[in-house]
Amino acid sequence: KGHITSINNLGFCYLYGIGTEKNENKAFELYSEAAKKGVVSSIYSLGYCYQCGIGTGKNEIKAFELYKEAAEKGHSDSIYNLGYCFQHGIGTERNKTKAFELYKKAAGKSNINAVNNLGKCYQHGIGIEKNEIIAFELFKKAADKGHIDSLHDLGYCYQNGIGTKKNEIKAFELYKEAAEKGYIDSKYNLGYFYQHGIGTEKKQSNYIKI
Repeated sequence: KGHITSINNLGFCYLYGIGTEKNENKAFELYSEAAKKGVVSSIYSLGYCYQCGIGTGKNEIKAFELYKEAAEKGHSDSIYNLGYCFQHGIGTERNKTKAFELYKKAAGKSNINAVNNLGKCYQHGIGIEKNEIIAFELFKKAADKGHIDSLHDLGYCYQNGIGTKKNEIKAFELYKEAAEKGYIDSKYNLGYFYQHGIGTEKKQSNYIKI
């Protein structure tokens, strides 16, 4: 069993060039080997390789099938990615209701990306009735754990009074935090806030020049 897990870990090392030269073909081969032996995280990683064309030709149908296989075994990242496939029609027909259900399931397993996407579903009414208060709460939950997209989304809620009272100072602080972590949209919004003195003193900012 340990040997099989180490095949998966070696694939990860080759994929990201950890302790060795990056080799996507080798990573794909190792994930394939471990997936055949039933390693759930390898089934997921193999799906990702097929989705993005890493070490193999891009095949979204195959990616969808592999995410489905790993999701059925309770793998939270696969449940999330399966939801993403249903939302955007990757390897399957678009189904927003299924996407919502899968995000909800993955969020229940503490998948932080799923918490954020669940918030977006409630914010925009994707596969569920629009509920801005729940959207705000979900963004806050993920932002409190440092999730970058959620920091930005929470800032947007405060800026525009979505699911909460409008608070431009809080919006500024959240955009600043996300911008410092490299989030492009937050950098743009922060630049705008500085330029117009929203939630902060008016001043020139490097964030205006992205």
